[in-house]
Amino acid sequence: MTDQQRRISIVATILAIGVVAGCTQEADTSPTGGATEAPATSAPMPDHFVADTGAEGVPPVELIADWNVNVNDPRVLRDLSIAVVSGRVIGVEGSHVDEGGFIVTNYSVQVGTVYKGEDVSKVVTVSVPGGSVPLEEYTESVDELGLSELKLGPKELQGRYEGPRVENWGLNPTSAALLAELQPDFWVFYLEGRDDGVYVGTGFDHSMSYLKDGQVHSLHSETERPVFPEAELFEK
Repeated sequence: MTDQQRRISIVATILAIGVVAGCTQEADTSPTGGATEAPATSAPMPDHFVADTGAEGVPPVELIADWNVNVNDPRVLRDLSIAVVSGRVIGVEGSHVDEGGFIVTNYSVQVGTVYKGEDVSKVVTVSVPGGSVPLEEYTESVDELGLSELKLGPKELQGRYEGPRVENWGLNPTSAALLAELQPDFWVFYLEGRDDGVYVGTGFDHSMSYLKDGQVHSLHSETERPVFPEAELFEK
């Protein structure tokens, strides 16, 4: 299934069940995670940066989707992905609206370990669900996509929002609250490719896990194997 087809499938599912996310919240400043085997680099690795996603301080939205694969099985996610890596987040770009009408944020990830994939760069860009965009930009984007009524409600109600438009899926790897709670050693990303060279997460909000003490931990409580050895990520 292509990235476009997957996102169309998600939008169709959400339309059926009426899931719409939106709230306002403040941005955060936080430290990054580490890397298992940091590649050689001439530039010093930053130990903190300012996150501008706005996905902080508000409970994450639960996405209920009828996947045609079991995204709660990390082995399935690994098999579906063209690349699986771990590393540290070293940069963050402004959020934007993707082709499915979701707010996403691009992160620069310093890759420490490649478990699966070929020709993976030392630094990759990963598009992760969640973030904040100005309301005018959000409204224009979903209108161009033909998703205005799905995302903003009936025409007569579309002017009721104020401030930025925020979607928080609980997957912001620069979230101070998330880092304090999990204390991850490194982040793990299950990735699919995209024409512009930016990776997107396999299984949408299931696309990120974290490493701690040599074990991979899921961010989803319903995952069939919420904790398993890091060694199992390597391609067989």
